[in-house]
Amino acid sequence: MWWACRKNKLANRATVSPRGFTAWSSVQLIAWIPRLNRGTTRKSVIAVVILLISCSEKGERDPIKLYLASSLTPLAEDIKALFAKEEKIDLIFLSSSAVAKQVLQGAPCDGIILADDEWNKKLLNHGKVLGGVKQFAKNTLVLARMNPIPALLDAKTHLQRIDKGEKIVISDPDYVPLGRYTQEALEHLGLDKKLSGQLIKAHSARQASLLLKRGLGTWAILYRTDAIHDGAVVVARIDPSLHRSMDYLFLACKGAASHRVAKLDRLLFSEGMKRALVKRGFR
Repeated sequence: MWWACRKNKLANRATVSPRGFTAWSSVQLIAWIPRLNRGTTRKSVIAVVILLISCSEKGERDPIKLYLASSLTPLAEDIKALFAKEEKIDLIFLSSSAVAKQVLQGAPCDGIILADDEWNKKLLNHGKVLGGVKQFAKNTLVLARMNPIPALLDAKTHLQRIDKGEKIVISDPDYVPLGRYTQEALEHLGLDKKLSGQLIKAHSARQASLLLKRGLGTWAILYRTDAIHDGAVVVARIDPSLHRSMDYLFLACKGAASHRVAKLDRLLFSEGMKRALVKRGFR
């Protein structure tokens, strides 16, 4: 019976009538009837109908499922507040690579927002998302620490003056978009080799900020929004020309019901969301 539920739930993502019962499931019901034994009573047929309808209605009541890059965590309460009056929503915050891998493996979703265009392209190439990509937000790379310092200089000067005994928290460039942006910036500044022995690598942008907050490093290269969210001191902004543009892109998941995607699109790109983005330090 779970099979019927699963099939009907998938059908729900196609064409749904006002009563929540799909044309697809009706066709499946007709296909099921000849398979019933001759002695099967009318009650058995009715039971199948009830099961399909209940599965369909349950699918319609399921919360919208939105996967987001972990660095968007500061927006969690803002997004929930926007959706609260209209729709239940599940927010799943993971590293961009973890989100993409889960979706590639078949995790159900209605929409995703990643911080990495490479993973976006993989999802598009594998047919897991639709092609209408929209820019949700932008971010800024900063050099931060938990304690203020007397003089605020440019990022390169501060990085050159960091004592050899001091540790710098960054995100791992092998797995995290923030890490790749950081690596690009350090290479352009000619400091990647000089500082390599002082780096502590975190497995996500959020973890990098938390490691600094917990004192595992004196310095960190973070998203500006994470630094603000965790009360760190922004010592210097890192020139955006030193790395690729840090864009968060919204993609609709393939197979998601059109009315659920439309609601995501309307609320995520509303004036209320724009105000929240500015408030949290995004661009």
